[in-house]
Amino acid sequence: MRYLFTTLLLILFVIEITGQVVQTDRVELPFKYTEENYLLASAGNRGLILFRESKEKVSKKQPWEIIMLDTTLTEKLNITAEVDYKYSIMGYEYRGGHFYLLFNNDNSSRSDLYLVKISIEDGAITHHEIDNELTMEPSHLLINDQAIVLGGYINFRPTFIVFDYVNDNVKVVPGFFNKRSEVLDFNYDEEHDSYNVLMAQKSVLNHNGLAIKSFDSRAKVLVDEKYEFDNNWRALNGKVIISESNKIVVSGSFATNSSYYSQGYYFGNLAPGAGLLMKYIGFSELSHFFDYMKPRRAEKIKTKINNSKASNKPYEYKAQAYVHHLNEQDGEFLLISELYKPEFRNGNSSIATGFYNNTDTNYRNRTGQKYVNRHSRLTNTEGASHISYHESVVLGLDGSGKLIWDQSLSLDDVETLSLEQVAEVYKKDKNGVLIYKKEGELVYKTFDLSQESSVDSSVVINTFKEHDEVSQHSERQGKVQYWYDNNFIVWGYQKVTNDQFAQADKKRNIFFINKLLIE
Repeated sequence: MRYLFTTLLLILFVIEITGQVVQTDRVELPFKYTEENYLLASAGNRGLILFRESKEKVSKKQPWEIIMLDTTLTEKLNITAEVDYKYSIMGYEYRGGHFYLLFNNDNSSRSDLYLVKISIEDGAITHHEIDNELTMEPSHLLINDQAIVLGGYINFRPTFIVFDYVNDNVKVVPGFFNKRSEVLDFNYDEEHDSYNVLMAQKSVLNHNGLAIKSFDSRAKVLVDEKYEFDNNWRALNGKVIISESNKIVVSGSFATNSSYYSQGYYFGNLAPGAGLLMKYIGFSELSHFFDYMKPRRAEKIKTKINNSKASNKPYEYKAQAYVHHLNEQDGEFLLISELYKPEFRNGNSSIATGFYNNTDTNYRNRTGQKYVNRHSRLTNTEGASHISYHESVVLGLDGSGKLIWDQSLSLDDVETLSLEQVAEVYKKDKNGVLIYKKEGELVYKTFDLSQESSVDSSVVINTFKEHDEVSQHSERQGKVQYWYDNNFIVWGYQKVTNDQFAQADKKRNIFFINKLLIE
Protein backbone atom coordinates (compact mmCIF):
# COMPACT_ATOMS: atom_id res chain seq x y z
CA MET A 1 0.00 0.00 0.00
CA ARG A 2 1.24 3.43 -0.87
CA TYR A 3 2.01 5.68 2.04
CA LEU A 4 3.17 9.22 2.50
CA PHE A 5 5.23 10.57 5.35
CA THR A 6 4.32 14.18 6.02
CA THR A 7 6.08 16.04 8.82
CA LEU A 8 5.22 19.41 10.25
CA LEU A 9 8.44 20.09 12.12
CA LEU A 10 10.42 23.31 11.95
CA ILE A 11 14.14 23.72 11.50
CA LEU A 12 15.42 27.27 11.63
CA PHE A 13 18.85 28.56 10.85
CA VAL A 14 19.66 32.24 11.04
CA ILE A 15 21.40 34.10 8.25
CA GLU A 16 24.00 36.55 9.48
CA ILE A 17 22.97 39.43 7.25
CA THR A 18 19.22 39.28 7.35
CA GLY A 19 16.36 36.87 6.83
CA GLN A 20 15.85 33.19 7.48
CA VAL A 21 15.74 29.96 5.50
CA VAL A 22 13.37 27.47 7.04
CA GLN A 23 12.68 23.83 6.20
CA THR A 24 9.06 23.59 7.32
CA ASP A 25 7.49 20.42 5.88
CA ARG A 26 8.53 17.17 4.22
CA VAL A 27 6.86 14.40 2.28
CA GLU A 28 8.39 11.03 1.44
CA LEU A 29 7.18 8.47 -1.09
CA PRO A 30 8.68 4.97 -1.22
CA PHE A 31 10.51 4.39 -4.48
CA LYS A 32 11.85 1.31 -6.28
CA TYR A 33 14.54 1.48 -8.92
CA THR A 34 12.26 -0.41 -11.32
CA GLU A 35 9.68 2.39 -11.17
CA GLU A 36 9.42 5.53 -13.27
CA ASN A 37 10.63 8.81 -11.81
CA TYR A 38 8.20 11.29 -10.36
CA LEU A 39 7.63 14.53 -12.24
CA LEU A 40 6.50 17.76 -10.56
CA ALA A 41 4.24 20.61 -11.59
CA SER A 42 3.55 23.63 -9.41
CA ALA A 43 -0.01 24.77 -8.80
CA GLY A 44 1.23 27.85 -6.95
CA ASN A 45 -0.50 28.51 -3.65
CA ARG A 46 -2.93 25.67 -4.41
CA GLY A 47 -0.27 23.00 -4.02
CA LEU A 48 1.97 20.64 -5.97
CA ILE A 49 1.21 17.92 -8.50
CA LEU A 50 3.27 14.72 -8.69
CA PHE A 51 2.75 12.36 -11.59
CA ARG A 52 4.35 9.48 -13.46
CA GLU A 53 3.64 6.56 -15.74
CA SER A 54 2.57 3.53 -13.73
CA LYS A 55 4.15 0.09 -14.04
CA GLU A 56 0.77 -1.52 -13.36
CA LYS A 57 -0.57 -2.26 -16.82
CA VAL A 58 -4.24 -2.33 -17.74
CA SER A 59 -5.55 -4.04 -20.89
CA LYS A 60 -4.72 -1.75 -23.84
CA LYS A 61 -4.38 1.16 -21.41
CA GLN A 62 -1.40 2.87 -19.81
CA PRO A 63 -2.20 4.18 -16.30
CA TRP A 64 -0.76 7.47 -15.09
CA GLU A 65 -0.53 8.19 -11.36
CA ILE A 66 -1.43 11.73 -10.28
CA ILE A 67 -0.96 12.90 -6.68
CA MET A 68 -2.11 16.33 -5.53
CA LEU A 69 -0.44 17.84 -2.44
CA ASP A 70 -1.55 20.94 -0.55
CA THR A 71 0.84 23.66 0.63
CA THR A 72 1.78 21.62 3.73
CA LEU A 73 2.71 18.70 1.45
CA THR A 74 -0.30 16.71 2.66
CA GLU A 75 -1.98 14.49 0.10
CA LYS A 76 -5.31 15.84 -1.22
CA LEU A 77 -5.92 13.56 -4.20
CA ASN A 78 -4.48 10.33 -5.53
CA ILE A 79 -6.00 9.33 -8.84
CA THR A 80 -5.23 7.33 -11.97
CA ALA A 81 -5.78 8.43 -15.56
CA GLU A 82 -5.76 5.75 -18.25
CA VAL A 83 -4.49 6.46 -21.76
CA ASP A 84 -4.44 4.18 -24.82
CA TYR A 85 -1.09 2.49 -25.40
CA LYS A 86 -0.78 4.06 -28.84
CA TYR A 87 -0.21 7.49 -27.28
CA SER A 88 3.11 8.81 -25.94
CA ILE A 89 3.55 11.71 -23.56
CA MET A 90 4.36 15.09 -25.17
CA GLY A 91 4.11 17.51 -22.28
CA TYR A 92 2.19 18.77 -19.29
CA GLU A 93 1.01 22.00 -17.72
CA TYR A 94 -0.96 23.39 -14.79
CA ARG A 95 -3.19 26.40 -15.40
CA GLY A 96 -6.33 27.81 -13.82
CA GLY A 97 -7.25 24.96 -11.50
CA HIS A 98 -6.59 22.18 -14.01
CA PHE A 99 -3.67 19.90 -14.72
CA TYR A 100 -3.14 18.86 -18.34
CA LEU A 101 -1.31 15.88 -19.85
CA LEU A 102 -0.85 15.97 -23.62
CA PHE A 103 -0.07 12.89 -25.71
CA ASN A 104 0.47 12.18 -29.38
CA ASN A 105 0.30 9.11 -31.57
CA ASP A 106 3.85 8.14 -32.47
CA ASN A 107 2.56 5.63 -35.00
CA SER A 108 0.71 8.26 -36.99
CA SER A 109 2.54 10.49 -39.48
CA ARG A 110 0.06 13.23 -38.62
CA SER A 111 0.55 12.78 -34.85
CA ASP A 112 -3.03 13.12 -33.65
CA LEU A 113 -3.26 14.57 -30.14
CA TYR A 114 -4.89 13.28 -26.97
CA LEU A 115 -5.49 15.61 -24.01
CA VAL A 116 -6.24 14.58 -20.42
CA LYS A 117 -7.67 17.40 -18.29
CA ILE A 118 -7.81 16.94 -14.50
CA SER A 119 -9.46 19.19 -11.92
CA ILE A 120 -7.21 19.64 -8.90
CA GLU A 121 -10.24 20.25 -6.67
CA ASP A 122 -12.18 17.03 -7.14
CA GLY A 123 -10.03 14.95 -9.50
CA ALA A 124 -12.61 14.98 -12.30
CA ILE A 125 -11.03 13.79 -15.55
CA THR A 126 -12.07 14.73 -19.08
CA HIS A 127 -10.52 13.44 -22.31
CA HIS A 128 -10.20 15.15 -25.69
CA GLU A 129 -9.14 13.52 -28.96
CA ILE A 130 -7.79 16.09 -31.41
CA ASP A 131 -7.22 15.48 -35.11
CA ASN A 132 -4.04 16.92 -36.55
CA GLU A 133 -3.41 17.13 -40.30
CA LEU A 134 0.09 18.62 -40.01
CA THR A 135 3.38 16.81 -39.50
CA MET A 136 5.40 18.88 -37.02
CA GLU A 137 8.52 18.50 -34.94
CA PRO A 138 7.15 20.02 -31.68
CA SER A 139 9.36 22.22 -29.53
CA HIS A 140 7.04 24.42 -27.43
CA LEU A 141 3.66 23.93 -25.78
CA LEU A 142 1.08 25.94 -23.82
CA ILE A 143 -2.34 24.68 -22.70
CA ASN A 144 -5.39 26.36 -21.17
CA ASP A 145 -9.08 25.57 -20.72
CA GLN A 146 -9.83 26.49 -24.33
CA ALA A 147 -6.89 25.61 -26.52
CA ILE A 148 -3.59 23.85 -27.03
CA VAL A 149 -0.98 26.08 -28.65
CA LEU A 150 1.77 23.98 -30.16
CA GLY A 151 4.96 25.44 -31.56
CA GLY A 152 7.60 23.64 -33.54
CA TYR A 153 9.07 23.16 -36.96
CA ILE A 154 7.54 22.05 -40.26
CA ASN A 155 10.24 21.46 -42.87
CA PHE A 156 12.66 23.33 -40.56
CA ARG A 157 10.40 26.40 -40.49
CA PRO A 158 8.96 27.70 -37.17
CA THR A 159 5.19 27.16 -36.99
CA PHE A 160 2.60 27.81 -34.28
CA ILE A 161 -0.81 26.14 -34.30
CA VAL A 162 -3.82 26.90 -32.10
CA PHE A 163 -5.93 23.79 -31.45
CA ASP A 164 -9.26 24.98 -30.02
CA TYR A 165 -10.30 21.63 -28.58
CA VAL A 166 -13.55 23.01 -27.13
CA ASN A 167 -14.93 24.21 -30.49
CA ASP A 168 -13.00 21.66 -32.57
CA ASN A 169 -11.17 24.37 -34.51
CA VAL A 170 -7.56 24.50 -35.74
CA LYS A 171 -5.73 27.64 -36.88
CA VAL A 172 -2.16 28.15 -38.05
CA VAL A 173 -0.74 31.46 -36.80
CA PRO A 174 0.36 33.54 -39.83
CA GLY A 175 3.68 35.34 -40.15
CA PHE A 176 6.18 32.61 -39.24
CA PHE A 177 7.70 30.11 -41.71
CA ASN A 178 11.17 31.73 -41.86
CA LYS A 179 13.52 28.82 -42.51
CA ARG A 180 16.44 30.58 -40.84
CA SER A 181 14.89 31.02 -37.41
CA GLU A 182 15.23 29.41 -33.98
CA VAL A 183 12.55 29.74 -31.31
CA LEU A 184 14.16 31.05 -28.09
CA ASP A 185 11.11 31.61 -25.89
CA PHE A 186 7.36 31.09 -25.89
CA ASN A 187 5.02 32.14 -23.09
CA TYR A 188 1.48 33.28 -22.36
CA ASP A 189 0.49 36.56 -20.70
CA GLU A 190 -2.97 35.92 -19.29
CA GLU A 191 -3.68 39.57 -18.50
CA HIS A 192 -3.26 40.56 -22.14
CA ASP A 193 -4.39 37.24 -23.68
CA SER A 194 -1.09 37.33 -25.52
CA TYR A 195 1.10 34.44 -26.67
CA ASN A 196 4.61 35.86 -27.00
CA VAL A 197 7.38 34.40 -29.15
CA LEU A 198 11.05 35.38 -29.32
CA MET A 199 13.15 34.01 -32.19
CA ALA A 200 16.74 34.32 -33.36
CA GLN A 201 16.88 34.66 -37.12
CA LYS A 202 18.94 35.70 -40.11
CA SER A 203 17.72 38.26 -42.63
CA VAL A 204 17.83 37.83 -46.40
CA LEU A 205 21.13 39.74 -46.26
CA ASN A 206 22.48 37.20 -43.74
CA HIS A 207 22.36 39.62 -40.79
CA ASN A 208 21.70 38.18 -37.33
CA GLY A 209 18.69 39.51 -35.48
CA LEU A 210 15.64 38.91 -33.31
CA ALA A 211 11.99 38.53 -34.21
CA ILE A 212 9.27 39.30 -31.67
CA LYS A 213 5.77 38.08 -32.38
CA SER A 214 2.61 38.07 -30.28
CA PHE A 215 -0.78 36.58 -31.08
CA ASP A 216 -4.04 36.03 -29.24
CA SER A 217 -6.10 32.90 -28.59
CA ARG A 218 -7.80 33.32 -31.99
CA ALA A 219 -4.40 33.21 -33.75
CA LYS A 220 -4.61 36.92 -34.60
CA VAL A 221 -1.15 38.51 -34.79
CA LEU A 222 -0.80 41.45 -32.35
CA VAL A 223 2.91 42.29 -32.63
CA ASP A 224 5.40 41.57 -35.41
CA GLU A 225 8.76 43.28 -34.91
CA LYS A 226 12.31 42.58 -36.07
CA TYR A 227 15.68 43.77 -34.83
CA GLU A 228 19.12 43.43 -36.44
CA PHE A 229 22.28 43.22 -34.31
CA ASP A 230 25.34 45.34 -34.99
CA ASN A 231 28.98 44.18 -35.01
CA ASN A 232 28.21 40.64 -36.22
CA TRP A 233 26.61 39.73 -32.90
CA ARG A 234 23.84 37.19 -32.48
CA ALA A 235 21.48 36.04 -29.72
CA LEU A 236 22.17 32.61 -28.24
CA ASN A 237 19.09 32.57 -26.01
CA GLY A 238 16.50 34.95 -24.64
CA LYS A 239 13.29 35.60 -22.77
CA VAL A 240 10.37 37.87 -23.64
CA ILE A 241 7.80 39.35 -21.23
CA ILE A 242 5.26 42.18 -21.13
CA SER A 243 6.21 44.77 -18.51
CA GLU A 244 3.92 46.54 -16.05
CA SER A 245 4.03 49.56 -18.37
CA ASN A 246 2.77 47.32 -21.24
CA LYS A 247 6.09 47.33 -23.08
CA ILE A 248 7.51 44.14 -24.54
CA VAL A 249 10.88 43.43 -22.90
CA VAL A 250 13.50 40.96 -24.13
CA SER A 251 16.78 39.82 -22.62
CA GLY A 252 19.32 37.05 -23.16
CA SER A 253 22.96 36.40 -23.88
CA PHE A 254 24.78 37.41 -27.05
CA ALA A 255 27.87 36.20 -28.88
CA THR A 256 29.88 36.96 -31.98
CA ASN A 257 28.69 35.45 -35.22
CA SER A 258 28.93 31.60 -35.27
CA SER A 259 30.21 31.40 -31.66
CA TYR A 260 28.41 29.52 -28.88
CA TYR A 261 30.29 31.45 -26.18
CA SER A 262 28.53 34.53 -24.84
CA GLN A 263 30.23 37.87 -24.27
CA GLY A 264 27.47 39.31 -22.12
CA TYR A 265 23.77 40.09 -21.97
CA TYR A 266 21.42 42.13 -24.13
CA PHE A 267 18.33 43.93 -22.83
CA GLY A 268 15.76 45.69 -24.97
CA ASN A 269 12.28 47.10 -24.68
CA LEU A 270 9.83 47.62 -27.47
CA ALA A 271 8.38 51.11 -27.25
CA PRO A 272 5.32 51.85 -29.41
CA GLY A 273 6.45 53.43 -32.67
CA ALA A 274 10.13 53.41 -31.71
CA GLY A 275 11.18 49.82 -32.43
CA LEU A 276 13.39 47.77 -30.11
CA LEU A 277 15.79 49.89 -28.00
CA MET A 278 18.72 47.66 -27.10
CA LYS A 279 21.53 47.81 -24.52
CA TYR A 280 24.44 45.44 -23.96
CA ILE A 281 26.22 44.46 -20.75
CA GLY A 282 29.58 42.71 -21.05
CA PHE A 283 30.63 40.17 -18.43
CA SER A 284 33.53 42.43 -17.48
CA GLU A 285 31.06 45.13 -16.37
CA LEU A 286 29.69 42.89 -13.60
CA SER A 287 31.09 43.15 -10.06
CA HIS A 288 30.64 39.48 -9.16
CA PHE A 289 30.87 37.61 -12.45
CA PHE A 290 34.37 36.24 -11.77
CA ASP A 291 33.68 35.23 -8.16
CA TYR A 292 33.43 31.53 -9.05
CA MET A 293 37.07 31.46 -10.15
CA LYS A 294 40.09 31.01 -7.95
CA PRO A 295 41.32 34.47 -6.87
CA ARG A 296 44.56 34.26 -8.85
CA ARG A 297 42.81 33.40 -12.12
CA ALA A 298 40.10 36.02 -11.58
CA GLU A 299 42.71 38.71 -10.93
CA LYS A 300 44.64 37.68 -14.03
CA ILE A 301 41.55 38.04 -16.25
CA LYS A 302 40.56 41.37 -14.69
CA THR A 303 44.09 42.70 -15.29
CA LYS A 304 43.91 41.57 -18.91
CA ILE A 305 40.59 43.38 -19.34
CA ASN A 306 41.92 46.60 -17.78
CA ASN A 307 45.09 46.51 -19.91
CA SER A 308 43.04 45.98 -23.07
CA LYS A 309 40.94 49.05 -22.28
CA ALA A 310 44.06 51.15 -21.77
CA SER A 311 45.52 50.00 -25.09
CA ASN A 312 42.20 50.46 -26.92
CA LYS A 313 42.20 46.77 -27.88
CA PRO A 314 39.06 45.45 -26.22
CA TYR A 315 39.22 42.03 -24.59
CA GLU A 316 35.93 40.38 -23.63
CA TYR A 317 35.75 37.25 -21.50
CA LYS A 318 33.54 34.57 -23.06
CA ALA A 319 31.49 31.80 -21.46
CA GLN A 320 28.52 29.60 -22.27
CA ALA A 321 25.73 31.44 -20.46
CA TYR A 322 22.01 30.70 -20.56
CA VAL A 323 19.35 33.14 -19.36
CA HIS A 324 16.70 31.08 -17.58
CA HIS A 325 14.42 33.74 -16.25
CA LEU A 326 13.39 37.39 -16.67
CA ASN A 327 10.82 39.12 -14.50
CA GLU A 328 9.87 42.56 -13.23
CA GLN A 329 9.90 43.23 -9.50
CA ASP A 330 9.85 46.42 -7.44
CA GLY A 331 10.64 48.62 -10.43
CA GLU A 332 13.57 46.46 -11.52
CA PHE A 333 14.04 43.69 -14.02
CA LEU A 334 15.67 40.57 -12.59
CA LEU A 335 17.67 38.43 -14.99
CA ILE A 336 18.78 34.96 -13.85
CA SER A 337 21.55 33.30 -15.84
CA GLU A 338 23.87 30.33 -15.37
CA LEU A 339 27.26 29.43 -16.83
CA TYR A 340 27.31 25.87 -18.12
CA LYS A 341 29.43 23.38 -20.04
CA PRO A 342 28.09 20.49 -22.15
CA GLU A 343 30.00 17.27 -21.47
CA PHE A 344 30.35 14.71 -24.23
CA ARG A 345 31.40 11.55 -22.41
CA ASN A 346 30.31 8.05 -23.35
CA GLY A 347 27.80 6.35 -21.10
CA ASN A 348 25.67 7.75 -18.32
CA SER A 349 27.07 7.08 -14.86
CA SER A 350 23.91 8.16 -13.04
CA ILE A 351 22.00 5.17 -14.40
CA ALA A 352 24.05 2.98 -12.08
CA THR A 353 22.97 4.78 -8.90
CA GLY A 354 19.95 2.56 -8.36
CA PHE A 355 17.51 5.44 -8.22
CA TYR A 356 16.03 4.97 -11.65
CA ASN A 357 16.05 2.44 -14.44
CA ASN A 358 17.06 2.53 -18.08
CA THR A 359 13.52 3.30 -19.19
CA ASP A 360 14.09 6.84 -17.94
CA THR A 361 15.78 7.49 -21.28
CA ASN A 362 12.32 7.25 -22.84
CA TYR A 363 11.76 10.74 -21.49
CA ARG A 364 15.26 12.17 -21.29
CA ASN A 365 17.57 10.84 -23.98
CA ARG A 366 20.70 12.26 -22.43
CA THR A 367 20.33 16.03 -22.83
CA GLY A 368 17.72 15.84 -25.59
CA GLN A 369 14.41 16.06 -23.77
CA LYS A 370 11.50 14.32 -25.38
CA TYR A 371 9.04 16.72 -23.77
CA VAL A 372 8.26 19.87 -25.68
CA ASN A 373 9.46 23.27 -24.42
CA ARG A 374 13.03 22.26 -25.10
CA HIS A 375 15.95 24.59 -25.72
CA SER A 376 17.08 25.70 -29.16
CA ARG A 377 20.09 24.28 -30.98
CA LEU A 378 22.00 27.47 -30.15
CA THR A 379 22.66 26.07 -26.65
CA ASN A 380 25.14 23.65 -28.30
CA THR A 381 24.03 20.76 -26.06
CA GLU A 382 22.90 18.33 -28.74
CA GLY A 383 24.50 14.91 -28.16
CA ALA A 384 25.94 15.85 -24.75
CA SER A 385 25.90 13.15 -22.06
CA HIS A 386 25.26 15.71 -19.32
CA ILE A 387 25.69 19.36 -18.36
CA SER A 388 28.07 20.74 -15.74
CA TYR A 389 27.74 24.22 -14.23
CA HIS A 390 30.09 26.93 -12.98
CA GLU A 391 28.01 29.78 -11.59
CA SER A 392 24.58 31.32 -11.21
CA VAL A 393 24.43 35.06 -11.96
CA VAL A 394 21.58 37.44 -11.16
CA LEU A 395 21.34 41.01 -12.50
CA GLY A 396 19.12 43.89 -11.47
CA LEU A 397 18.39 46.29 -14.37
CA ASP A 398 16.32 49.44 -14.71
CA GLY A 399 13.74 49.90 -17.46
CA SER A 400 16.34 51.10 -19.95
CA GLY A 401 18.67 48.15 -19.34
CA LYS A 402 21.13 50.01 -17.12
CA LEU A 403 22.88 47.71 -14.62
CA ILE A 404 21.89 48.52 -11.03
CA TRP A 405 23.46 45.57 -9.22
CA ASP A 406 24.61 42.00 -9.69
CA GLN A 407 25.35 38.96 -7.54
CA SER A 408 26.55 35.42 -8.16
CA LEU A 409 26.81 32.00 -6.55
CA SER A 410 29.42 29.39 -7.44
CA LEU A 411 27.90 26.05 -8.48
CA ASP A 412 30.39 23.41 -7.35
CA ASP A 413 30.27 19.86 -8.75
CA VAL A 414 26.73 20.22 -10.10
CA GLU A 415 25.66 18.12 -13.07
CA THR A 416 22.29 17.55 -14.73
CA LEU A 417 21.09 15.34 -17.57
CA SER A 418 19.70 18.32 -19.47
CA LEU A 419 20.23 22.07 -19.52
CA GLU A 420 18.05 23.45 -16.73
CA GLN A 421 18.04 26.09 -14.02
CA VAL A 422 20.04 24.91 -11.00
CA ALA A 423 19.86 27.82 -8.55
CA GLU A 424 16.91 29.96 -7.46
CA VAL A 425 16.86 33.55 -6.25
CA TYR A 426 14.61 35.34 -3.81
CA LYS A 427 14.85 39.12 -3.38
CA LYS A 428 12.90 41.47 -1.17
CA ASP A 429 13.83 45.15 -0.96
CA LYS A 430 17.63 45.28 -0.68
CA ASN A 431 18.09 41.73 0.59
CA GLY A 432 18.23 38.46 -1.29
CA VAL A 433 19.15 34.78 -1.30
CA LEU A 434 20.70 32.60 -4.01
CA ILE A 435 20.25 28.88 -3.25
CA TYR A 436 20.77 25.45 -4.83
CA LYS A 437 20.90 21.75 -3.92
CA LYS A 438 24.29 20.05 -3.77
CA GLU A 439 23.80 16.34 -3.04
CA GLY A 440 22.42 16.27 0.53
CA GLU A 441 22.88 19.97 1.29
CA LEU A 442 21.33 23.32 0.58
CA VAL A 443 24.07 25.74 -0.45
CA TYR A 444 23.14 29.41 -0.41
CA LYS A 445 24.38 32.96 -0.36
CA THR A 446 22.54 35.80 1.36
CA PHE A 447 23.28 39.33 0.23
CA ASP A 448 22.50 42.86 1.34
CA LEU A 449 22.67 45.38 -1.49
CA SER A 450 22.55 48.38 0.84
CA GLN A 451 25.75 47.25 2.58
CA GLU A 452 27.27 45.53 -0.47
CA SER A 453 27.88 42.46 1.67
CA SER A 454 27.15 38.76 1.44
CA VAL A 455 27.51 35.53 3.42
CA ASP A 456 27.96 31.98 2.08
CA SER A 457 26.28 29.17 4.04
CA SER A 458 25.07 25.60 3.78
CA VAL A 459 22.76 23.29 5.69
CA VAL A 460 21.93 19.58 5.52
CA ILE A 461 18.59 18.65 3.92
CA ASN A 462 16.57 17.54 6.93
CA THR A 463 14.74 14.19 7.08
CA PHE A 464 12.94 15.24 10.30
CA LYS A 465 13.50 11.82 11.90
CA GLU A 466 15.97 11.20 14.71
CA HIS A 467 18.76 8.71 13.97
CA ASP A 468 18.22 8.91 10.21
CA GLU A 469 21.41 8.40 8.21
CA VAL A 470 21.30 9.19 4.50
CA SER A 471 23.64 6.74 2.79
CA GLN A 472 23.09 7.87 -0.80
CA HIS A 473 21.74 10.86 -2.71
CA SER A 474 20.62 10.78 -6.31
CA GLU A 475 23.14 12.21 -8.74
CA ARG A 476 21.99 14.68 -11.40
CA GLN A 477 18.41 14.46 -10.12
CA GLY A 478 16.70 16.82 -7.74
CA LYS A 479 17.03 20.54 -7.15
CA VAL A 480 15.61 23.65 -5.50
CA GLN A 481 12.57 25.10 -7.30
CA TYR A 482 10.44 28.18 -6.80
CA TRP A 483 6.89 27.40 -5.63
CA TYR A 484 4.87 30.50 -4.67
CA ASP A 485 5.43 33.81 -2.82
CA ASN A 486 8.55 33.25 -0.68
CA ASN A 487 8.12 29.47 -0.64
CA PHE A 488 10.41 27.04 -2.45
CA ILE A 489 10.89 23.28 -2.55
CA VAL A 490 13.89 20.99 -2.70
CA TRP A 491 13.36 17.48 -4.03
CA GLY A 492 15.38 14.39 -4.88
CA TYR A 493 15.92 10.70 -4.16
CA GLN A 494 17.61 9.23 -1.08
CA LYS A 495 18.56 5.94 0.53
CA VAL A 496 18.04 6.28 4.29
CA THR A 497 18.90 3.97 7.21
CA ASN A 498 17.48 4.21 10.74
CA ASP A 499 18.60 1.50 13.21
CA GLN A 500 15.91 2.55 15.70
CA PHE A 501 13.16 1.17 13.45
CA ALA A 502 11.99 -2.43 13.13
CA GLN A 503 14.11 -4.59 10.85
CA ALA A 504 11.65 -4.34 7.95
CA ASP A 505 11.66 -0.53 8.14
CA LYS A 506 15.34 0.15 8.82
CA LYS A 507 16.17 0.94 5.21
CA ARG A 508 14.07 3.00 2.88
CA ASN A 509 14.50 4.21 -0.69
CA ILE A 510 12.48 7.37 -1.11
CA PHE A 511 11.51 10.28 -3.28
CA PHE A 512 11.29 13.36 -1.05
CA ILE A 513 10.16 16.97 -1.13
CA ASN A 514 11.07 19.51 1.56
CA LYS A 515 9.28 22.84 1.70
CA LEU A 516 11.52 25.88 2.18
CA LEU A 517 10.45 29.26 3.51
CA ILE A 518 12.79 32.14 2.67
CA GLU A 519 12.24 35.33 4.60
